[in-house]
Amino acid sequence: MIIFLIILLFFQSFIPSYGINEFTTNQEISYQFNQQGISQVEHKINIKNNFSQFYPTEYNLSLSGSQATNIQVFDSNDAIPVNITKNNDEIKLSLKLTNSKTGKDQITPLTIRYQSNSLAKKKGKTWEINLPQFQDNLSNNTNISLKIPASFGKLSSSPSGATISIDPQNTNIIFKKYLSKIILTFGEYQLFNFNLKYHIENPLTQNGIFTIPLPPDTANQKIFFTNIHPSPQKIETDLDGNWLAYYQLAPQSNIDIIATGQAKIGQNPNYQFYSQPIFDHQLYWPINNPEIIKLAKLYTTPRQIYDYVVDTLNYDYNRINNSIRRGALTTLENPSTSLCTDFTDLFISIARSGGIGAREIEGYAYSNNTDVKPLSVGADILHAWPEYYDNKTKKWIAIDPTWAKTTGGINYFDDLDLNHFTFVIHNQQSDSPAVAGSYKTDPNQKSVDVSFADSETTITPIPLIITTKFNPFSQSYVIIKNPNLFSFQNIVPLGEIKINFPQISFFSSLLPQNQKLKITETIIIQNPYHFFNLLLLIVSSLIILSLGAIILLRRK
Repeated sequence: MIIFLIILLFFQSFIPSYGINEFTTNQEISYQFNQQGISQVEHKINIKNNFSQFYPTEYNLSLSGSQATNIQVFDSNDAIPVNITKNNDEIKLSLKLTNSKTGKDQITPLTIRYQSNSLAKKKGKTWEINLPQFQDNLSNNTNISLKIPASFGKLSSSPSGATISIDPQNTNIIFKKYLSKIILTFGEYQLFNFNLKYHIENPLTQNGIFTIPLPPDTANQKIFFTNIHPSPQKIETDLDGNWLAYYQLAPQSNIDIIATGQAKIGQNPNYQFYSQPIFDHQLYWPINNPEIIKLAKLYTTPRQIYDYVVDTLNYDYNRINNSIRRGALTTLENPSTSLCTDFTDLFISIARSGGIGAREIEGYAYSNNTDVKPLSVGADILHAWPEYYDNKTKKWIAIDPTWAKTTGGINYFDDLDLNHFTFVIHNQQSDSPAVAGSYKTDPNQKSVDVSFADSETTITPIPLIITTKFNPFSQSYVIIKNPNLFSFQNIVPLGEIKINFPQISFFSSLLPQNQKLKITETIIIQNPYHFFNLLLLIVSSLIILSLGAIILLRRK
């Protein structure tokens, strides 16, 4: 009896399907990558007969999108002749199993080897490995092992179900019974160069103050500007951690602003700004709506809400050029026509309604395949994703339910990749400040340019400018200005902070240890109160001694 086993590999998806279910398969798939990202793949399949009257005699294999070369197939004894046909990027293999085992519970082994240069891609400072998805209902066990050279860098994500070991030459990863899509990112950080253009106008008949949001430092990114032209009057941080640059415009005037620089995406341990979770109703986040409240009672954790949003909404590629933001309620009414803002707004609304801090991030996200990782917002390639607040770690955690849906199951809840670049944070308000890319007269005009950087920008900091405002009879303070185009000692670029002198009693200020004042963790200045009060004490003492001497002389 002739049994056909067909395996389909389509766009990095590995989906075996069988005409009958008289067999059970166990699979061992190994990937060994070299430093150029080329992988040697070995796929061992054991086909077990579930009945004595059936045994496999033919095997068909279709490889699409894998760029497989040097294909070889073996059974338990020898190499098997393979008939190979190609159609565009699809490779079809047809082979005869001449040494099939007969009898119930007998196993026919099969080994497929090939080489692929499409599974690992270098993206700036990171390597990304995107493995096929395995869906085999007949398989008792599917084990996947990878050997990745140490030159790829540190594994930046923590894939679930994986056993990881590291030696001087390789990172070794094993997945047991893993049937979901696998994506792995290596590298400690990512570098982007950016060029952002803003056009602002003053339609008023008087001078006006206008602001634009510049990409800010966050817990996951560090920003270095190389130029902001024209220079703003000042830059301040709002309650969400956005950097707002201030410009004064004359009546009926306009201005074009260009901000260039580099973003380092990765952990930013020196970041200290804390954004308080907000739980009020917003334009796109109707947390008091009965339907939203109902969902918040059903899904009570960030993971449950994430899974619900991914399962409920479908991405509509036809709406990319008409990406009007709809909000959570309209999204629920039209779940099959959703964009990234819809996925984000629905997650935030349900989370906030249930007492979970959540906010929106808008910015840039690198995608090498917009069919799998779609982006939107007019001529500028932008993206939106949510963050939720973890009360245990006291941190904001970024997730991406949109790409979880469109990639067919990649885990964007436990680990977000290093290719998400924050432009603005929406927490206090769902629609303000407007993201870079929104400040232009022509919607088809490109105003956001982001690309991978080859090397990290090295900048020597300019010392802070410290000005002391001393008033011996009222509150004194220090003004600290940062002249750099990057945050320095927790002061925003071109920004300043005002710090009042600590209150110290007169006699305490005279102590030697109070000759200097610690203004911040790194800034220590001379204490003018110490010297002023010391002088005052000396003068007062001299006056008292002089008066005492005069009185004594008069008595004599």
